[in-house]
Amino acid sequence: MGVGGIKLADYADPRAVSRGVGIAASAKSIAGRTVRRDEDVTVISARVASASGIADYFDASVMFGDYESRIVDYECTCPAIARFDGLCKHCVALVTSYFTQPCSFEEGAVRAAAPMARRTSEALGRLLAEGKGGAAGLAAPASRGAEGTALGVTPGSVRLDVQLVYDGRLWSLRLAVGGARGTYQVRDIEAFARHVQRGEFHAYGKKLAFAHRLEAFDEPSRAVARVVAGLFPDERLFGGSAFRTAGTGKREARVREAEVVALLDALGEGAFTFARRAGNAVAAAGVAPEPWRVA
Repeated sequence: MGVGGIKLADYADPRAVSRGVGIAASAKSIAGRTVRRDEDVTVISARVASASGIADYFDASVMFGDYESRIVDYECTCPAIARFDGLCKHCVALVTSYFTQPCSFEEGAVRAAAPMARRTSEALGRLLAEGKGGAAGLAAPASRGAEGTALGVTPGSVRLDVQLVYDGRLWSLRLAVGGARGTYQVRDIEAFARHVQRGEFHAYGKKLAFAHRLEAFDEPSRAVARVVAGLFPDERLFGGSAFRTAGTGKREARVREAEVVALLDALGEGAFTFARRAGNAVAAAGVAPEPWRVA
């Protein structure tokens, strides 16, 4: 589902999207709606009703960049935000209500989330801070040309972890992407290839979001990213490649033996993991993939 040009599935688990949209359907579920804009950065905030009984409402805030074309940060006082990757259902409800009922949001100071054990991220915290200096200080690094700097990703710091899966007949590729603050499984390798080809900005969660330009990756990962981008050379395939995704889902991409060799060459002397597939299960339950190193 998409709202305002933003594809919610890129930022949240499908269950969080479904539940958040359900919350947004009731106008009474979202109170104290405010919006604050500063050049190309927008922050929305509200008190979103709790469905768990833990509290009556949770304070949620979401930051948009590039004139509300993407989500760059988010925060909520609910317990789920610290346990799971991506937007919680309260943030989804907030985003949905903003794009479906923008006039219901009042211009003014944004409500900061209540103190939590885990601090608000630096980018959102700085914009939520009162005073002209805090907002102005964020405006420049949040622009399209300095997305990595705004979210703490320095050139050459992003790492790609490669996992090769073999079922006795065919090879598949899985990826994890990591930075200084955390590592995330790539949920859609085809979309990852598109991000690299276009140098697009993509957020994996609160701990990692960056423009997928090659200079963002470390040296071995840069070479791997080139190979992965080459798996989908024609943009017309982005609706789904029958060979690449048949029987694997979006988290994996089928690779030919020559492409496996190219990936190993790209790694140089780096490490990767290897797993055997038994039926639809990767390796045995509870057993971690075997670590391998290219020699």
